[in-house]
Amino acid sequence: MNTYFRKKLVVKPKNYIRFCEFFRKIGRNKWFNIKVDDVTRTKFRIDRKGLMDENLLINREAFPRHILRNGYIEDQSRYTDMRYGTQTVQYSGCEVIAVFNVLRSFGRNPDMASLIRSFEEDGCIFGAEFGTSPKSAVDFFVRNGFKAEASHKEEDFAAIAERAGAMILTAYNDSLDIMKMAHTICITKEADGYRPHNSVQSKSYKKIIDLVREIDGGQRGKGIFLVGIKELEETV
Repeated sequence: MNTYFRKKLVVKPKNYIRFCEFFRKIGRNKWFNIKVDDVTRTKFRIDRKGLMDENLLINREAFPRHILRNGYIEDQSRYTDMRYGTQTVQYSGCEVIAVFNVLRSFGRNPDMASLIRSFEEDGCIFGAEFGTSPKSAVDFFVRNGFKAEASHKEEDFAAIAERAGAMILTAYNDSLDIMKMAHTICITKEADGYRPHNSVQSKSYKKIIDLVREIDGGQRGKGIFLVGIKELEETV
């Protein structure tokens, strides 16, 4: 794919969200895969319920083997032994990891296997081949007693970050190259600034937009969706 088309396929954030939400709805009842790389192949008949049950058992056995870093999952690349939909957590589990990390930041101890199951039931796209719809995190936190606000507009990110206790950011790794894909991370608020988790960057940032730009280690990151999460008692 030439440079022109790799740039043109970086769609506007609002259209990215619309695409994800459309296929999220389909995924509540049916999973299918479309071959886009050497990892997957086109499949239109997938035993969704059977696979979710199988994944739950695999994930409950596998997760205790992993070591958290300061309470957080920071090493998605090692999660080849855990399943998410038709894929591995290593391949497409960044959104679920971000939700796990946000819950940890609020002092919760989530069951990762059950968390994955929750997003398999409502959230994953093409059986998780294309990851997770960013809006599903908003719905998850609201259902579980948190306050969540979100926007696909970068100009809203600073205000959301200021009000939030923790955040989930979905961003293009490179605004000029769709082949570098998108990534979703948890962001916590520390004494020295905004700290990304499960990211190539481990340093803190004074400005949220600087973190967005450097999400993949370069300078061309582009925000797609930012969710700010607070515990309800903090809003009283």
